[in-house]
Amino acid sequence: MEEIMSLYRYQIERAVFFRVPGIKKINSIESGLGRITLFIGDENGNATKEIIDLARQVVEKNRPLGIQVIIEPFCNSPFPNKGLYELPEHIKRAHIFSATHSDIEFLVKSCIPNCVYFDSITVSGGVIDVYIADKNFEADNEMIEKAKSVLKELFPSDISISVYKFEEKMLDSIEERRKNFFIQTSRFDVLDYEDDHIKDVAKRDEERFGDTLGKLINGEIKYTSIIDNRLPKGGTIYVDPFITEQQLSILLTLYSKVFYPILPDKNNSYKTLSSLPIDLILALARKGKLIPIFRNPLHKYKPSTVRKFLEDKNINVILPRQLDGLTILTLANQFPFWKTFRENPQVAAEVSYNVSLINKKLLEKNPTQTLLYKLN
Repeated sequence: MEEIMSLYRYQIERAVFFRVPGIKKINSIESGLGRITLFIGDENGNATKEIIDLARQVVEKNRPLGIQVIIEPFCNSPFPNKGLYELPEHIKRAHIFSATHSDIEFLVKSCIPNCVYFDSITVSGGVIDVYIADKNFEADNEMIEKAKSVLKELFPSDISISVYKFEEKMLDSIEERRKNFFIQTSRFDVLDYEDDHIKDVAKRDEERFGDTLGKLINGEIKYTSIIDNRLPKGGTIYVDPFITEQQLSILLTLYSKVFYPILPDKNNSYKTLSSLPIDLILALARKGKLIPIFRNPLHKYKPSTVRKFLEDKNINVILPRQLDGLTILTLANQFPFWKTFRENPQVAAEVSYNVSLINKKLLEKNPTQTLLYKLN
């Protein structure tokens, strides 16, 4: 029973552990249909009324709709030797934080080898049908059972999940929905790629990012482990994609390297706005003077454009997830307390609690006072 509904338990436990000071022991179980019992306490497993009340406030703001959370002292836990719930490795690697259609699709495709096609339908309240298949629209029993196992770890036990083979005739409906998505995800999806080589490059880029995300947030790796390009002593500059040839020529006399973002050209949105000829970009990239950056997912570019850069052994590029990694690492170095908070959530809880007390006092003195911080 205690291994069910892992994603919800993971989120609730950490929301409380990062927000409520004084907790030394914590775990949880699924104690009924749509219900989680959270156990918290000090080193002896006891919990004061103040801690329980504060935990209830945090839970109420963070629990998924439809999930009831009961909070009890840790000394009542049926598993006194267990601590914080850890997500299964395959769920961790997917870095999903909710059970939306796109999150589940990404998780299933990440966990099940050769899964290319996916769809899910909410048949009725508490009933979900999932459809999966490989590139040939086949799904054997092993693939279906693996999908059932993965999905069972996410949803409460009162959710009924059935997994079926994805049929080719279902393609039109999912393609229509994908076109109508207002917000497009940047996650890797094999269906987005026409070119197998570019697809493999994008997949490896996504996997490397997922594998190193924890270390990136903690600032535990070096920039050179993300990209092969060492920052030269002469300095570098990141330029606007609409820079003119004359402006670029001047900058190249001042800086050793110029980082240049390649505009997505698959839908020709920027065709008339691109100011630098592709031949000039390639020539400067071969000399190491210009580092091309694909800041959009690779499927947003024409395959011929991407191949011109990837297949030239003299050109180093920065891929989309490498750019994400560089951004996160820069922020981690600027805010080193991130690592402290991740390694010791109770430090974050103390800060959160004390700042909330300051805000409360400010409001008592002046109800219109702008809050410095809001307790989540």
